[in-house]
Amino acid sequence: MDIFNPESVGYGIRPRQVGASPFADMWHPIHDSGGGIGVASPIATGGARIEAWPYLERNGGNIDAYSFRVSAGAAGNVRVGIYANIGDHLRIVYPGALVFDSGNVDVTAAGHKVINASLALSANTLYWFVIATGAVPTVRCASTPSPAWGIFGLDSTLQFPRNFLGAAFAFGALPNPFPAGAALGFITNAPTIGLRFV
Repeated sequence: MDIFNPESVGYGIRPRQVGASPFADMWHPIHDSGGGIGVASPIATGGARIEAWPYLERNGGNIDAYSFRVSAGAAGNVRVGIYANIGDHLRIVYPGALVFDSGNVDVTAAGHKVINASLALSANTLYWFVIATGAVPTVRCASTPSPAWGIFGLDSTLQFPRNFLGAAFAFGALPNPFPAGAALGFITNAPTIGLRFV
């Protein structure tokens, strides 16, 4: 069942579970700017890239799967992952240690891509959700109205918001730690990544 629970941009807000989870079949998206999640756009700004979006998990909890939906395939693979923040998230905002690497995910065919995971996310903790591209399929995205959604602020001309970190990357296993020197960038439609809490 694909039930999406819209929420604020990059914030882990959902009903708090008590006892057995009633949300076992609910996919919780990490991106929804209010513009909707039905937009189809490239999964990243180009091939041979690694791109990261910040995500603040408010409640904490265990996840058993991680997913995204390919609208139009591209021959090859991507990898998705989760990184811890490099330090105190109130002072330093940059991905650090690798928490999860999906391995290769074939994106040749369209469809809902589900990656098994067994992870505990801590409450009130900043994480980074990452996509590395060996191919660039079109995926379901959240529209991010410009210039309102500049989570890292605007450029020096006050025209172009910044909402992710990205760098060139020779496709393969996700690096640990995240590469130094990633640049701020803006993508109009951010990939919608679903988490399944158990």
